[in-house]
Amino acid sequence: MGILKAGGAYLPVDPAYPEERIQYMLEDSGTKLLLSQGHLIHRLDYQGQFVDLNEVELYTGDASNVSVATDPSNLLYVIYTSGSTGKPKGVMIEHKSLINYISWRMGTFGYTATDRTLQQISVSFDGFGANFYSSLFTGSTMVLVEDEKTKLAEATLQLIKENRVTNISSVPHLYGRIMECAGPNDLDSLRFVVLAGDQADAKHLEQSKTMYGHVSLINEYGPTESTIAATAYLEMSSDRPHTIGRPIQNTQVYILG
Repeated sequence: MGILKAGGAYLPVDPAYPEERIQYMLEDSGTKLLLSQGHLIHRLDYQGQFVDLNEVELYTGDASNVSVATDPSNLLYVIYTSGSTGKPKGVMIEHKSLINYISWRMGTFGYTATDRTLQQISVSFDGFGANFYSSLFTGSTMVLVEDEKTKLAEATLQLIKENRVTNISSVPHLYGRIMECAGPNDLDSLRFVVLAGDQADAKHLEQSKTMYGHVSLINEYGPTESTIAATAYLEMSSDRPHTIGRPIQNTQVYILG
């Protein structure tokens, strides 16, 4: 948030990434300022300016708001994908692209300030922005979890129950495991589940409809280059489990043969 308010663009780096990948991302992007913790920086051969976020002196001084320093065409973030050549590729996203996606998402999913979003996606994936900015722009709550719990169905179910979570983004297999672990009323708080990252299973879709009919299932699809999602299939059904839906607002899809 500080980077954006200062007029900069950010490159999110998951510290769990291999050192070689992190090194490549920093060098390829031309990053000149690295915000991190001191115990992590020693892993890298980084020659730019480093800011240790654990330094208490950083949080003193003038705390007044800053003036707007960006316009819609300015760079917002860079996300590195695996890349078709085998080397990670940096994808550059502007403010206007994210605003278009989030405004569509808030209206389509009916976000309100009472929603609670479970955030299980790594900060280095563009899907993180779907949950983060949807929560931020609506004044709703985002529940952050420790990394080791993100792939465990039992732990995820417990987080949903404890925090009265209203929506999650999940790979289809994990959602299937959550349903297997859940009791009759354990998912009562859920309004919708976004399934992405893999093909959905017709069995899981039918199971959700039968046991948790109040939960809307949504398939968001799109490469990182299209800003998180380019199409969406609302109210997924078991007879069309692999459908990617229709384009979101201000987006065109071309089917090439």
